[in-house]
Amino acid sequence: MSTVSAALTLLSQLQSQGDELTQPGVFRGQRFNPYWGKYHREENNIFFALTVLHILKRVESFVGAAEVQVIKGIDAKVKALLPYYVNPFDGLSYNYWPRFPAGHFPNGFLYHRSARFKAPDDIDDTGYAYAIWGPSIADFEALTKKVIPYCQGVTRRNHKIPKHLAALPAYNTWMGHHMAVDVDVCVLANYLPPMLAAKRDLNQYDEASLNFLQEVVQDKWYLKIPHLVCGYYLKVPVMAYHLARHLDLLPDPWRSAIKAALIRDWEAIVLTQEEPMHGLVLDSAARYLGLGPVQTVPMTLENVRQPYTCYYMGMITPLDFPVINQIADGGLFQVRKTCEAFNVALWIENQVLRAGHKPGQLWWS
Repeated sequence: MSTVSAALTLLSQLQSQGDELTQPGVFRGQRFNPYWGKYHREENNIFFALTVLHILKRVESFVGAAEVQVIKGIDAKVKALLPYYVNPFDGLSYNYWPRFPAGHFPNGFLYHRSARFKAPDDIDDTGYAYAIWGPSIADFEALTKKVIPYCQGVTRRNHKIPKHLAALPAYNTWMGHHMAVDVDVCVLANYLPPMLAAKRDLNQYDEASLNFLQEVVQDKWYLKIPHLVCGYYLKVPVMAYHLARHLDLLPDPWRSAIKAALIRDWEAIVLTQEEPMHGLVLDSAARYLGLGPVQTVPMTLENVRQPYTCYYMGMITPLDFPVINQIADGGLFQVRKTCEAFNVALWIENQVLRAGHKPGQLWWS
């Protein structure tokens, strides 16, 4: 797969060597909002590095020896980033933005000036880190104890979603008492696999999170109110992709129920495409589900390098007020994130799937 080799070489070149904005190892991204005039800022976060490496580690066994060395080099640089983002008090969780030095809303004019706009640690970045490097069982148990107080309904209720979903004590994205509860389909899909792989028995919060995923998909809430059940990934094709790639790691009966519902809704899911890269992630999702390819316009390495909104920061989504919830999915209130390296990694994964391989599942394989 010479094109995959070229893509990996490109990724190694895109990884920052360190400059005034980023630490060595970061994959630069941008945040913007087309409704805010010239608002376009360079991003410095660990999220893109973790998502890229997560994909590369899963395809590592399907590339040649030279390509494996490129992945190992990227891995070493990303691992060296962790001290900048880890929680300094317990070393268990990670933040989206640097902690040392504090770097929330980097390269901005307003939000970075106040600690009020710092995001708490989250289970998405934390889950990726645990999935890639597989900390000790003791760490997994300590992390579970840490996140339980923030679960939906434990200390704060979630008024944004239907009551039967809000009644489930599912894992909250944020580890912050002053942040509104936010249970996100894609975040759970990323967080649950490494956590469940390290456990012998499910606790009530694991089961509630799995029930949340099942009910959101079976009852089509992900199609009806995507911005309220997936506020940071937001788009239906992206939800389908995250669920499909991790389905094999979920226990039954949840795995079978979610897979059956995704296949049932597949035609409706395909109709939700808004960007060319949605075709790519849906093609990958279809292959994970055992369906035929859905991509109609082939995506080359060159055209996946174009800006693609892969992540959304809902500026008012965390606010738990009915009127705000009605307008939270409007483009005016969303900061969009894009990262060339992430696009390239998604393309590499799709190439491996097209070759008839199924990417592995990291340390628990």
